[in-house]
Amino acid sequence: MVKGARVRMFYVHSGKIREAVGKYKSGELAVELTRELAIPCGVVINRADHGDSGVASYCREQGIPVLLHIPLERRIAELYCRSIPLVRGMPQWHNAFLDLFQNITGLISVRVGGSRE
Repeated sequence: MVKGARVRMFYVHSGKIREAVGKYKSGELAVELTRELAIPCGVVINRADHGDSGVASYCREQGIPVLLHIPLERRIAELYCRSIPLVRGMPQWHNAFLDLFQNITGLISVRVGGSRE
């Protein structure tokens, strides 16, 4: 993966989002785990325009969908520091997060082999 990238993995169980493996400096273990357990995965790239495009390249090489790019913007950081959800402080992000939700729902509704639950 990308040196220095930090990854947090979550999964849905009994209607609740739970942390799967914690933080890692490399996402390779997280990707390996999802594949071994046949858990669909996707990536949201935070601070997407900061630094190189290594995370996006890795995802492309591994066939992992990038579900959302969130840029490094002062306004977004200010909202985060004030505990204001991005979609509340910047309503133009509302549709992007609705699309993200729909994409995640699609990922978790597909079983291994492409059949729907």
